[in-house]
Amino acid sequence: MFKKSLIATAVVGALSASAVTQAATVYDQDGTKVDIYGRINYMITSGGTQDLTPGADKTSGSEFQNNGSRFGFRANHELSSDLSAFARMEFRFRADAVNRDPMQVRNSFLGLRSQQLGTITIGNFDSVYKEAVTGLFDNYENDGFISLDTGSIGSRGDTLAYASPIFSGLQGHVQVKHLSANGADVG
Repeated sequence: MFKKSLIATAVVGALSASAVTQAATVYDQDGTKVDIYGRINYMITSGGTQDLTPGADKTSGSEFQNNGSRFGFRANHELSSDLSAFARMEFRFRADAVNRDPMQVRNSFLGLRSQQLGTITIGNFDSVYKEAVTGLFDNYENDGFISLDTGSIGSRGDTLAYASPIFSGLQGHVQVKHLSANGADVG
């Protein structure tokens, strides 16, 4: 039986070329800009043989699947010629089936950006590794093909990150996450 293949992921890249993230500016005045953006992203996965026994559940075979469809809002406000405040609120939804689950918050954060001092971000966002390394390559994946933590598991929520200014083409990043254990069972 074939495992869900990378070929399907490559097809997604070709198919999603027309479904890249698009943004529309809804407000732009006096140094404040607000955008709304989103994407609908499908992929086709293929599997091995399918059990054709009458009444059996479908467990394999080709199907369309959601691959990170989302929409959100981005805001930026210039506080001075070198300092700006920014924010993002992003939601994830399932575009491949009747959605009985509520939308999930994907990224929600606030920050300050300065060319001379660097950037500080606080909230729920992808890891600095993803932003600085893997985010440079717009590779779509399914079922954990890329084995390194891409930022969707270990870094989101209660996180603080700092990115230094760029010095001669080099930039440093550091990130910390607060793990409170709130909501854990007391034992």
